[in-house]
Amino acid sequence: RSGLIQWVEGTVPLFSVYRDWQARQAEGEEQQPVRPSDLFYEKVARELEEAGLSASAPRKDWPREVLKKVYQQLVGETPKDLLQRQLWCSCSTPAEVWAKTA
Repeated sequence: RSGLIQWVEGTVPLFSVYRDWQARQAEGEEQQPVRPSDLFYEKVARELEEAGLSASAPRKDWPREVLKKVYQQLVGETPKDLLQRQLWCSCSTPAEVWAKTA
């Protein structure tokens, strides 16, 4: 498989950043962290049921309000500075941090 992100040297997919953060949060716990896609679908299924729809309904029929609510839940559960920390940790000097974030 080849995606556009693989064509750009020195990049890290956002999915990997999120998944690694989840793994760090789960250290010391007995169970493995839930995959990001599974977490999303679990929340969507719950919200769709509350809205009176089946989770097997076509995605095009999912109400925007449900998707926005799930998105807001996921945003609330994720640190706001996750990307900033990733950039900071990938740099060896303050000048490099400045160059990447300015």
